Amino acid sequence: MSTSDLNLQKRILITGGRAPAALELARQFRKSGCLVFLAESLPVYLSRRSSAVSGAFSVRAPNQDPDGFAEDLARIAHEASIDVILPTCEEVFFVARAWKTFRALFPAGCEAWVDDPEKLRLLHSKWDFNLVAQQTGPVPCTRVLTSMSELREAVRSANAKEGFVLKPVFSRFAAKTMIVPKTSQIEWENRIATLLQDPPSPLNSQNPWVFQRFLTGSEYCSYGVAREGKLLAHVTYFNRFRAGRGAGIAFEVIHHAAIEDWVTRFVADQEFTGQIAFDFIESEDGTIRPLECNPRATSGVHFFDCEPLFASVLAGVVSSDRTSGATLLSPPTGRLRMLALAMLTYGVGSVRGLRSLREWFHVFSRSGEVIFKRDDFRPFFDQFSVLLLFWRHSRRNRVSLLEASTYDIEWDGVR
Repeated sequence: MSTSDLNLQKRILITGGRAPAALELARQFRKSGCLVFLAESLPVYLSRRSSAVSGAFSVRAPNQDPDGFAEDLARIAHEASIDVILPTCEEVFFVARAWKTFRALFPAGCEAWVDDPEKLRLLHSKWDFNLVAQQTGPVPCTRVLTSMSELREAVRSANAKEGFVLKPVFSRFAAKTMIVPKTSQIEWENRIATLLQDPPSPLNSQNPWVFQRFLTGSEYCSYGVAREGKLLAHVTYFNRFRAGRGAGIAFEVIHHAAIEDWVTRFVADQEFTGQIAFDFIESEDGTIRPLECNPRATSGVHFFDCEPLFASVLAGVVSSDRTSGATLLSPPTGRLRMLALAMLTYGVGSVRGLRSLREWFHVFSRSGEVIFKRDDFRPFFDQFSVLLLFWRHSRRNRVSLLEASTYDIEWDGVR
């Protein structure tokens, strides 16, 4: 089925218009005959002037005024006669709260692609997710830390032959992740001494961290869409280049039957509805273990740009019981996508020799750019205004650019 065969005629409200994923979704919905609207708390953002967008609304910052944010969403849903509300970033937790707490404020025919807030909290928490994921398969050896004494005990129990990873229970983009990999005993002791002299802060019962065994192997990501426990769309991919340790900026589709099976079973066990993404590591013996879960959109959404039925899935046209005969929607292997501007900054900055330079050229020349489109070029140039906004916030608050990009939508477990 081609895009021209579709005419969904749905009115879609996408939140988190700052994200490249939101721009991707807006374009896909528009090609399928939908009217797309945005709700954002930033004054400047990536998708604001996209030709795929029929209207943009300002909302109050979700993590500063969650009730006001809920009221704004309900008002927009009435004003624009919205059929579907689709979150993309961490505002998903505030949309879920609004949908559960203020459901009566929304139009009767409107639906939101969110699950229960408590379920989302369990999946977002790197500790609770580890406990939940044990029901589906093996997980990394992990413990939760709430004090310096627990950190000292955990460090004493570790050894140089294994290494470990430290990260906040609620975090994103690996912004505060500390990795102490396998190393020599002398270097190990030096690293441990440095860590204990300058420990994670804050580290307490309100801000717990997880201590996880360092695993070697191949790292993969997955992204999918599920409704009532049935996986409707899914892709497995790996990051060819990253922005530091965190978000991918160039990625490639692979076929991985074991990961697809794991995700299928997990969303069924959780009866999950919404977008959901995972990071996995595969050891040399083929065992896959989930590292963390993001119950929201991720870079995986960009691989569905040539899949017209994907918009039908998110618009609710492809039913969860699959009575229409639809099968699991997956993009072909080998597809490459990138954020060109990030590849020219973070990507070039990661080149450390002729071999990595060749790889950069290979990926850059063969990847499809996800921001710039000839028929929708404004978002590409708006990136610079957005970066300036985030740079100012990062300087003012002494955080990274990635952290600055989510300062008003971050959700760290407060119910």
